[in-house]
Amino acid sequence: MMKKNFFAMIITGIMVMLISSMVMASDTPLSTGSKAGTTETGEGSFSADMEISTPYYSLEIPDSWMGSFTIETVSNQTGMWLEFHYKDTSEQPYNGHLFSVLLTDKDDYTIIPDHDLLGELTDQEGNVYHVVSVYPTDVQYSKEDKDSYMALFGEAETILDTLKAADGCSFTKAEEMSETSSEAEKK
Repeated sequence: MMKKNFFAMIITGIMVMLISSMVMASDTPLSTGSKAGTTETGEGSFSADMEISTPYYSLEIPDSWMGSFTIETVSNQTGMWLEFHYKDTSEQPYNGHLFSVLLTDKDDYTIIPDHDLLGELTDQEGNVYHVVSVYPTDVQYSKEDKDSYMALFGEAETILDTLKAADGCSFTKAEEMSETSSEAEKK
């Protein structure tokens, strides 16, 4: 009996999280600005023509994405979401979700099916947040949009690698967090 109730609570929590993340749009400040430069990665590089900025962090968007994506900010009990979607898919049966960045002070993000911990962000007041990338778990594109969608989706990790803390905040990448905890364990 206990297992059934626990399982029901988990399913209910996931459904509430998913429904509220789709419905509850927020007034979280978001700005875009031009920023010329090149971001290098292990598998290539791209020219960043736009920077997406929140009060906590910024991301550089490659010029190949211009006119091909939309952004939505959502705030709910899980945390603050910055969702990237392929074009305006509101009139289509497919959501077009490319990826999201979740900023949360809770550990329950681990129940989200397809996610990566990017690191920890400390804001101006000293609050510490997990920074998590979240990816779609089902088909997000129509047959006609598949190639264009997949081209953008393929660059998501490169964009996430450009994440920088906003002024007054600090960001520690997940790899650096594990190195720091390993060094502390050795002492």
